[in-house]
Amino acid sequence: MDGRRRTVGLRRAALFRSKASRRPSEPPEAWSDEARLAYNMEKSIQNGIFAAIAAGIFSSFLPLFAIEALHATDYQVALLSSLPQLVNFLVLIPGALWLARLRRLKPFTAANLGLGKVFMLLVALAPVQPWLDPAWWVVLFVALMNVPTALGALGWQAFIGALIPPERRNRFFSRRNRDTTLWTMLVVLASGLILNAFDKRSPGPYQAFIALAALFGFLETAALVQHVETASPEDGVRGMGAFRGLLRSPAYARFFVAGLFFNFAWQMAWPLFNLYNVKVVQATALWLALFTVANQLSQIIAFTAWGRLAERFGGGPMLAVTAVGMATAPTLTVLSTSPVYLLFVNFFTGLFVAGTVLLLFNELLAVSPAEKRTAAVALFNVGVGVVGFLAPQVGVWLAGLIGLHGAMHLSSLLRLLAAGVFAGGAALAARAPEPRVGAKPAEAERTG
Repeated sequence: MDGRRRTVGLRRAALFRSKASRRPSEPPEAWSDEARLAYNMEKSIQNGIFAAIAAGIFSSFLPLFAIEALHATDYQVALLSSLPQLVNFLVLIPGALWLARLRRLKPFTAANLGLGKVFMLLVALAPVQPWLDPAWWVVLFVALMNVPTALGALGWQAFIGALIPPERRNRFFSRRNRDTTLWTMLVVLASGLILNAFDKRSPGPYQAFIALAALFGFLETAALVQHVETASPEDGVRGMGAFRGLLRSPAYARFFVAGLFFNFAWQMAWPLFNLYNVKVVQATALWLALFTVANQLSQIIAFTAWGRLAERFGGGPMLAVTAVGMATAPTLTVLSTSPVYLLFVNFFTGLFVAGTVLLLFNELLAVSPAEKRTAAVALFNVGVGVVGFLAPQVGVWLAGLIGLHGAMHLSSLLRLLAAGVFAGGAALAARAPEPRVGAKPAEAERTG
């Protein structure tokens, strides 16, 4: 007991020293590097919690809002998944070129994320818009929302990549993802319980919760503004020259190919899950919330473990493992229409979603040449945008051709093949290892 008290006392003393090192009389630029990093990490977690709550509420109930309340067609449901990806494709390259000219990333990022939440509010107002069918207004506003959102996400990835040192990323993002997922789980569960008390065909309750999601989005923007940004973006290659030669980097090229193939297999099933849960299972808002909660609960459990495994075995091999786990999700889902069974399926597959979300982002930052980080992130996201536009359309087309069950099984098979591509890339990297970003001494690239 005495040893535990002494440990707690030392931690409190360290925290006090950290806070004392950034006295209010000093400008943020005068803080020590460690104090500035600790402050930015704290604000990043707050920012992540608000962002995840906003996205969790919006994405959890948007399909039910569109299908049940607004009677969206299968084609419109597919567009809700694919149009945002097309928008990514159209705006990310110009956005990366613009970002490369900026001395500060925070104002650009905050402005775009805040504007995206204005369009989220407009989604809530879709039922009262004139001229078009309300479901088409939802499709339109979701597409427009993703113009500033895509630019803001690009800015955030470059911004956070510069703020968090490479050697701290796995552990920090494990903690950040765990905390954000916990809060999202609690809020989505409460939202589902409340929505379950209303008629699922009534648009009013969905409108209220989408507006609430936008409010959390504005809080996300406020937390981002509070970050301390002192370093300018990397003094690297500017303009279109920043994109030249990226795919000649073996580490980046391997990750690029494997990541896009996996994203195709992953995203082709996204509208199929919505259609299966709402039309086949006929899940209520409460059950949809419980599916999300089960998935997120297992993510909370798994985030820290995936971060440690990646530090020990490398991100590439662990991505192959997570892809194998993700391959089970579509097939396991269509084996039963029992909501209780699907609850357990969502819990199981959430273990691998945690690894996928964590490792895809960390590996992208790790394999991106430091002097071309913004361009490298943008190029990959453009590729994901192209794949993300096509994949849901292909998924819905296949569902009409071979049935919903057949399309889900095919998605599982393709995800399994993607795991093989990740494993092959990791094997090539092990045979011809390259220096890692943030290694000592720091180098430009990391194996993927």
